[in-house]
Amino acid sequence: MRENEKIALAAFLHDIGKFRQRYEFETQKKSKNIKEYYQFFLEKNEFLPEFEELIKAVFEQDIPEEKEKAIMWIADKIAKGDFEEESYQLNPQNLQTPLRHIFNEQKFFNIEKLSCNSIFPVDNINGNYENLWKEFERDLNEIKEIFRNKEDVNHLKLDAFEYLFRKYTSLIPNRLDKNSDSLYEHLRMSAMFAGVIGSMEDVDEYIKEVKNQNFEKERFLLIAGDFFGIQNFIFDEVKTKYAAKTLRAKSAYIQILVKVLAFYIVNKLNLPRFSIISTHAGKFEILAPNSDDIIKKLENIKKEFNEFFLSRFFGETGVGITYVPASTKDFLDENSYKEFRKRLADEVEELKFKKFNLHKIREKIFEYDEDVNNQNLCEFCQKRKGKESKENYVICDICNHYIEIGKSLVSNRFLAISKEAKDDSDIEIFKGFYIHFFDNPSSVKLKNDVALYDIVTDEEFRGYEKWELSSYVAVKDKFNKYKDYFKSKNKEFFESQILTLEELAAISVTQGIVDNKREKGVEAIMALKGDADGMGNFIKNSKVTSSFVKFNFFARMVDYYFSVYVPITFMKDKPFYTVFAGGDDLFVLGAWNEIIDLSIKVRDDFKKFTDNNLSFSTGLVMSKSNKPVSFIAEIAEHQLENAKDFCCEKKEDSCYKVKECDENKHIKKDAVTLFGYSMNWDVLKRVRAEVIKAFNNFEQKYEVKTTMLYKLLNLADMRIALIEPNKENINEFLKNSLWKSKLSYFYRRNISEDDNELLDKLNKWIEDTPKEFKVSLFEYIYKKRSKV
Repeated sequence: MRENEKIALAAFLHDIGKFRQRYEFETQKKSKNIKEYYQFFLEKNEFLPEFEELIKAVFEQDIPEEKEKAIMWIADKIAKGDFEEESYQLNPQNLQTPLRHIFNEQKFFNIEKLSCNSIFPVDNINGNYENLWKEFERDLNEIKEIFRNKEDVNHLKLDAFEYLFRKYTSLIPNRLDKNSDSLYEHLRMSAMFAGVIGSMEDVDEYIKEVKNQNFEKERFLLIAGDFFGIQNFIFDEVKTKYAAKTLRAKSAYIQILVKVLAFYIVNKLNLPRFSIISTHAGKFEILAPNSDDIIKKLENIKKEFNEFFLSRFFGETGVGITYVPASTKDFLDENSYKEFRKRLADEVEELKFKKFNLHKIREKIFEYDEDVNNQNLCEFCQKRKGKESKENYVICDICNHYIEIGKSLVSNRFLAISKEAKDDSDIEIFKGFYIHFFDNPSSVKLKNDVALYDIVTDEEFRGYEKWELSSYVAVKDKFNKYKDYFKSKNKEFFESQILTLEELAAISVTQGIVDNKREKGVEAIMALKGDADGMGNFIKNSKVTSSFVKFNFFARMVDYYFSVYVPITFMKDKPFYTVFAGGDDLFVLGAWNEIIDLSIKVRDDFKKFTDNNLSFSTGLVMSKSNKPVSFIAEIAEHQLENAKDFCCEKKEDSCYKVKECDENKHIKKDAVTLFGYSMNWDVLKRVRAEVIKAFNNFEQKYEVKTTMLYKLLNLADMRIALIEPNKENINEFLKNSLWKSKLSYFYRRNISEDDNELLDKLNKWIEDTPKEFKVSLFEYIYKKRSKV
C-alpha cells in the first residue's frame, strides 16, 4: 500500500467511531470519548494498527507538525467545510438530530440505512441507531467471514467495507450541532482530500500555506470526463431483431468503460482510488494535485483515449477529458464553490465542440477493415468485418463483446474488473483492464482483481461492494405462462433468455389473451424517454452547491433514484427492457400499456422524492415491434422535447384549460407527450382515470360500438381545432363550432335518449380537456381492438 493510499484510508476511517458511539449512547444512556471508538474498529475489523496515531491527529485543536498527521487534519477540515472544532456533547436531544433532506431543508431523512424506502423526505423522523447498528454488525460479520484468511485481496475487503458504510451512514449526519452533511460523504471526501494532498509534490509548502490561512493558490485539479454521443452509440444501426441482445449491453458497456477509464487515470497519476469522486451516467470526476507533471500525464491520457475511440468507433463516440484548477478556498467558501462548479460546467460544455482535436492530428486517424463485402459485413454494427457465429449471423469481435455482456448481465451475479484475463471469456475493456462475470466469487481467483461488484439490482447484501449494473430486462423465466400463446402464433418465441421486442409486444394488454388466443388488445411496444425538469436551475439556485460534499451527495442520491429505486420498485417481473437508467434520466422499452403505467409511477414518486421541487417530463412512443429501434429512439427524443416545451400559457398547449391555468403561475414542463399530444401530467391523470372508469361502467349497460368511439375522436378534433381559429377559414370555424350540438344529436340517436350521465361527462371532457380526453380514449380503444 502506497503512502498516499494509507493516508487516504486512514482519513476514511477517522470518523467511523461516531456510528458506534451514538448506538451505545442510545442503548446505555452514556458513552465513552469518541476517540476511544476508533480502536474498537481497528482491532475488531483487522485494519492496520498504524492508523491509530494518524486518526488521533484529526482531533487535535491545531494543525500537527508531523506531515502525515497534518495531511489528515487538513483533509478533515476541508471536507467539513470549515476549520472550526466540534465541541458538542451527546445528549438525548441532539442524538435524534436527523440529516436534512437534499430537496427541502425543512424535512429530513429517517435514521435508516440507504434503501428504496428511505430516500424520501419526512416531516417527523423515524428509526434509531440501535436497529441501524445491529443490522450493520450483521452485514459486517458477512464481510469478515467471506474474507477470512484472504490477505492477498485486502483491497476488495476494504471496498466491501466502504460500501457497507455507504449503505448504513449515508443518511445520518456527520455532526449533531448544526445543519450537517452525510457522515459517509464526509468520510469519503476526507479520504479523497487526504489522498490528493498526500500526492502533492510540494506537500510541505502546501501545509505551510494552510497554517498561514493562505487558501488562494490553485493547488487542486478537478478532472471531468464525459462520454459523448451516448444515444447514437446505443441505438445506431441496431437491427430490431437483435435489439434485445445488444441495447442493454451497450448501455452497460458505457458504464463499465467509464469506470475502467477512471481507474486507468488514477493508476497513471499514482493516485488512490479515493480520488475518484463519481462515475455515473457516462461521466466521471476525479480530484488530483495541480502540477505540471499531472497536466502532462493528462494530455498523454487524452491522446490515448482519442486513439482508442478513433480506431475502434471511427470517432462517432468518445470520452472527452477536461480539467479545472481549484484552490482550497473553492472548497471552503460557498460562493467560490458555486463559481467553481460553473467554470467546470462551462469547460465540459466547451469540450463537446472540440472532441478529438482533429486539427492537431497529422498521422493516420481511422483504422478500417479491408475486403469487406455483403457476406462478411457485421450484421449488428454494419461497419466492421465479421465472421459467422454459432447462431448463424455474421458479427464482429466488438459487437460480439456486447452480446456476451448482455448474456452475462442476465445469467451472473458478480463482475470483476481485473488486470489479467482469467479465461478466454474475459473481455478487455481498455489497455490491460479486463472484465469477468461469474456467479460465485469463491470459485474464482481474486488476487489480481482491481474491483469486484455484486451487480444484481436488488437490496440484498452478499458481502461485496454493490453496483446495480444489471438493472432490469424481462427474461423468459418470468413469463412462461405465455409460452403456449406464442406457440399458437407459429413463431419461434423464447429462443433466447431475454425477451425480444416482439415478445414484449405480444404480452401487452394481457387481459386480452384468453385460452391462448388474443381476443382484444393491440400488440405493440412503447418507448419511454424521460428526464428531470429544471435540474440545472435547481442546482444553480439551491444550497446543493454550497459545498463539495453536499453537491456530491445530491448527485449520488438523484442517480440512486433512477438507477436503483425505479428498477427495483417498478420494473421487477414486468415486461420491460431497460436501455439506461441513471443520472437524472431514463429510457425503457416494453409492453405499451405497462409503459404508460410505469411513466406515471416514475413521475409521481420523483415529485415525492424532490418534495415537488422538481418535476419529470416524458416522451412516450407507441410502435410496432418491427420498427427500427433507432427510429423509435429518435421519435421518443423528439416527443420528450415537446413535453419539455409544454406550457399551458401557449394556446397550442392547452391554455383553453381555464380551471387548470393560473394567469400568474402557468403550468410549465412536468408534462408528457403521448399519441402526439403534450399535456400536463396531473390533468392527464385525472381525465384518464375518469374516462377509463366511465367507459368501463358504460359498457356494462350498453354495447360500445367502434363507430361511436371514432365519432367521439372526431368531435374532440373539432374542439381542438377551435383553439387556433386564425389557422382556419370562417367556414371551417363555424363547422367546428357545431361539435356540441353534433355530440348531443349523435348521443341521443345512437346511444340513449334519457340516460344523460355519460353525455354530461363527454361534454365536459371535450369542452375543457379535449387533448387529454382524446389520448385517454385512444388508450381505451387500443385495449379493446386487436390491430394497430
